Amino acid sequence: MVKELRKSGEEDEARRTAALRKPSVALWVTNQLGKEARQKVDALIDAAQKLKRAHASGDREGLRDAMREQREALEALAQAAAALAQKIGARPTQELLRRVQDTAQTAASSDPQALREGTLAEELLPAGFDALLGTKVAPARPRPPAAPQQEKEPELAMRERRAAEQTAQRLAAEAKQAERAASAAQRSAEQARARAEEAHKRADAAAAHAAELRKRG
Repeated sequence: MVKELRKSGEEDEARRTAALRKPSVALWVTNQLGKEARQKVDALIDAAQKLKRAHASGDREGLRDAMREQREALEALAQAAAALAQKIGARPTQELLRRVQDTAQTAASSDPQALREGTLAEELLPAGFDALLGTKVAPARPRPPAAPQQEKEPELAMRERRAAEQTAQRLAAEAKQAERAASAAQRSAEQARARAEEAHKRADAAAAHAAELRKRG
């Protein structure tokens, strides 16, 4: 389009068009799904419509079925999105696929025609229940980095504490056992030295007695 505008002499319009922000990889992939994975997109839109009808009629079983179909359609779209990302040399990371799924899921309820035609202008926020029922949704805001986990779940913390206590008890028992073994070895060594000294004394006495006998003879 930029080349065509320049050829027609509309240089200012060509510059404005060229300066337009390029879509994110996630948005580009989502917009390609209507063309490259039309059946999967239609399945997602159909599930969204069933979800609305089940909610309106209070059909709990229908609601569960619609949500199951929606999950299956989103999983199928994630596979198609990964292939599209690889086609343009992008890595199909979990973050990228999640953003594609969020946008497609929300658009399936709020703007299914744009999803089919691949004309979505922005990524969309993850669809809450209101969005699933077709209310207007806001474009995605930049996602802040995930905050570090402040505390562990009580059950997990308790298991780790018990494991640490058991380890400490085991090491303390091993230390006491080693101490007892060292003490026993020390006592054995002292007893051996005492026996050796006693044997030396007896040997010396026997030698003296033998010498005395030689003198008498």
